Amino acid sequence: MTFFILGGIAIVIGLALFLASRSQAEHAFILKSSKADNVKDIVSLQSHIASEIGSGSFREFVEVTGMPVADSPLQSELSGTPCLYYNMTVTREWEETVSTTDDKGNKQTTTQRGSDIVSSNTRSINFFLDDGTGKIEIRPEGAQIDLVKAVDTFQPEEGGGTKLSFGKATFELKSNTAGRRTLGYRYQEYVLPANQRLFIFGEASDGGNSLRISRPEKKGLFVISHLSKEEIIQRSEGSSKFLKIASIIFALLGVGGFVLGIFSGS
Repeated sequence: MTFFILGGIAIVIGLALFLASRSQAEHAFILKSSKADNVKDIVSLQSHIASEIGSGSFREFVEVTGMPVADSPLQSELSGTPCLYYNMTVTREWEETVSTTDDKGNKQTTTQRGSDIVSSNTRSINFFLDDGTGKIEIRPEGAQIDLVKAVDTFQPEEGGGTKLSFGKATFELKSNTAGRRTLGYRYQEYVLPANQRLFIFGEASDGGNSLRISRPEKKGLFVISHLSKEEIIQRSEGSSKFLKIASIIFALLGVGGFVLGIFSGS
């Protein structure tokens, strides 16, 4: 029975990897098939459709590249980077001594390590994209966003206290779990800078009398990236190939598990 269970698990993993591979290949195909738009033409098309059948009827997938414009960009918590989106995490890393006793009464002492999150936060703002022909609002909620690493550092514990500081940020600390020794704190922060050229593929629409690019109303790709279109396509194709190979390997392992189960009777 054990081989059958392991074989079934391997096949399920293989199927999940295959579906992920298909998804990455589909993303690459969509971007390869799309053509660059400019904001002036998007605004003109929306205006024409609105004059013909009324506002709120425009809905079109578009591809634009330009500089972000935000009157009041965010300041990320750890690095203070002006940005449009950030994700930060502060993690406490610790170790503890664990004693166990086996069925024969033998005692064994080991040191185990672990971690827990002290603080985490994600924030984003709406902004405009200027491609030189005009500006269009971008609402990033729900997008696949390529972020830039702003902070990734570990600082050893320096002697306790109830507060933790990094740059201008301060975090309240909870009392340590009994027996756990704090080794230090890992600070990580990823941002979408406010001063880098962006590639955006998403759905332009004018519901609510406001033209913007945002998450598609129905299923569809929505990408915001500091990478070029070509770099995104290459990455998606590479991920698709890797996932496909991995799915085949797990499928073969699954079949092997079933074969072993049949011949071993377990």
